[in-house]
Amino acid sequence: MYHAIAGPDSVLGKMLRAAKLEIGLYDEVRHESASTSEAFQAIVIIAISAGLGRAIGSLDRGIGVAGATLAVAVVAALISWVVMSVATYFVATAILGGKASPGALLRVLAFAEAPTVLNLLRFVPILGTVVVSLTFGWTLITLIVALRQALDVGTGRAIATAVLAFIPTLVVGTIVAFPLVLLRG
Repeated sequence: MYHAIAGPDSVLGKMLRAAKLEIGLYDEVRHESASTSEAFQAIVIIAISAGLGRAIGSLDRGIGVAGATLAVAVVAALISWVVMSVATYFVATAILGGKASPGALLRVLAFAEAPTVLNLLRFVPILGTVVVSLTFGWTLITLIVALRQALDVGTGRAIATAVLAFIPTLVVGTIVAFPLVLLRG
């Protein structure tokens, strides 16, 4: 039973392998279209965890605000994942002349977000700020490794792709997450 839930080939196991920067994991999910559903499960787990961290932190404004915060955070994370994947595909293929498939990018980028699951702890005073800062840096590193593997490029091109793809993702993410700002009152 353990291996079905948290073994190395389970969704949680793959998330852990991604967070540990196991290059083989990124190669594996890049080539396995069957991993798309697992990537979606991973991004949902990540989005809910990070969203719960925000929602718990907003409980002082009422359960309704906390529920809305969770919903908006999850939707924003899912939309950002898709936008980042599409933007990365465009940047990698049209601008930098690389080769990739949209599905491969969806899969590797979902697992690259694995460290963000720790943002569940963001509501804890002081520790939350440290965790969010650390997971941001950690996720940048996993993103670069994932792109390097998915695109068969060097680190420099992976960084350039990430930076260029992040711009439209930030714009769309800001628009989608704007209700969170309104909820803060």
